[in-house]
Amino acid sequence: MQEAKDRSQKHIRTVDEYMEVRRDTIGLKPSFAILEAGLNLPDEAVRHPVIERFLTLAAEMVLLDNVSRDAITHGEVNDYRRT
Repeated sequence: MQEAKDRSQKHIRTVDEYMEVRRDTIGLKPSFAILEAGLNLPDEAVRHPVIERFLTLAAEMVLLDNVSRDAITHGEVNDYRRT
């Protein structure tokens, strides 16, 4: 919802703000929850700061890949993979 609101108001976020919003909107959290449920781990392991940081970094890797693919698709950057 926040992204749609930003677009309608022509609000441009800083990189840090954008990353914060996108980490929650790319849809990885449900996937992580399903994986965690199958592992039957105690809460102290799942909520450990190192694991939480790992999940944040994993989400950022996916969202950066999405952004780069969108930019390439829309001709905003050269596709280095085609050369």
